[in-house]
Amino acid sequence: DVPMPDATLAAIRAVYEANGGRFLELPNRSRYPRAAFFDTAEHLSEPWQITHSVAVAEGLAGMLDRTGTAADFARAALDGK
Repeated sequence: DVPMPDATLAAIRAVYEANGGRFLELPNRSRYPRAAFFDTAEHLSEPWQITHSVAVAEGLAGMLDRTGTAADFARAALDGK
């Protein structure tokens, strides 16, 4: 329940970028209220899993410089486009 220090986030980002990757930081820093988890601190309940997945999809779409909703991209991926 303690926010991640900025230095820790910067260190994680640096690992990705040092290896040629990109780092997606969500507006909520992938932190969710305790009530969003169903059995442990690692398992989001289904509604929160969906919320997280949509946020990731929208973030990735932005990194890819695409427009449209996350649902549009999910459908395109399923259709092989």
